[in-house]
Amino acid sequence: MPKRGGRKGKKKVGANADVAAATQDQSVRVAEETNSSTLRGNDPTPAGAIPTNVSVWYPADPSAFENARTATIFTRLDLAHTPQQVAAAMGRTAAIKQSFCLGHQNAILVFDKDIDTHTEHVRAVLHMCRANSMRSNIYECVFDANTAAEAGFQLEALSNGRAFMVVDMGAPSADN
Repeated sequence: MPKRGGRKGKKKVGANADVAAATQDQSVRVAEETNSSTLRGNDPTPAGAIPTNVSVWYPADPSAFENARTATIFTRLDLAHTPQQVAAAMGRTAAIKQSFCLGHQNAILVFDKDIDTHTEHVRAVLHMCRANSMRSNIYECVFDANTAAEAGFQLEALSNGRAFMVVDMGAPSADN
């Protein structure tokens, strides 16, 4: 098990070492309690671990971040395949670009500013799925939503301005 919070250099001695160790242990406990109560809820994810529905999207295409941030139409395609299969299919399909879609686990979010371009991009993703014999969970798909949240995703810009924290909230239920 890795050590937490260790520092290289001179060791503290005497009372100062005890105070520093107690403070460090208290900080670690507070951080773990905060993570477990704010991020996990009732999820059995270990304290300090990122839940599986959360990832950081750091696109290589510089325009992708801005396109996702300013998009006005979103489609969620939930695929009945593993995240590795989805990522591999997206990676080997030349028509699929980060400038208009992101993959998270087994879902793909397509985003655009206008309906005509969006229709072309969704069609390209669907062609990729067909070419790779991939099937969707149609009841988990959302088409032409006005916001990422309506498509079941929360996109939070990170402080560096080139990445998003992606939270997959699942497709909204029909009851809403």
